[in-house]
Amino acid sequence: MNCGRCIPTPLSEIETNPELALVGLLQQTISMTIRSLSAAHPELCELESPSWNIHHYPSAIAARTLMRHLELLSDLLPDYRTALMAEINPDPRIQTATSDPF
Repeated sequence: MNCGRCIPTPLSEIETNPELALVGLLQQTISMTIRSLSAAHPELCELESPSWNIHHYPSAIAARTLMRHLELLSDLLPDYRTALMAEINPDPRIQTATSDPF
């Protein structure tokens, strides 16, 4: 997960787009969940193959799967914010596929 992409949402953006408050909260919750799972299962953070057989630990398998999905979701959240901001403040120099150039 790229925590550098966890951007605080300014109040002015939340006033016009209240869903961004929950998107920001979700981003932080994902970050804390991944850290908690990593602490509970430090063997999942080994760079090389784990020194234990993961198949003997169902909770580790579930944690690893959950962490992967959370990381994917975390990577998508900034894309939503970027797309929303582009809709609110479109750059007139950029033509979208739906804009008519004539």
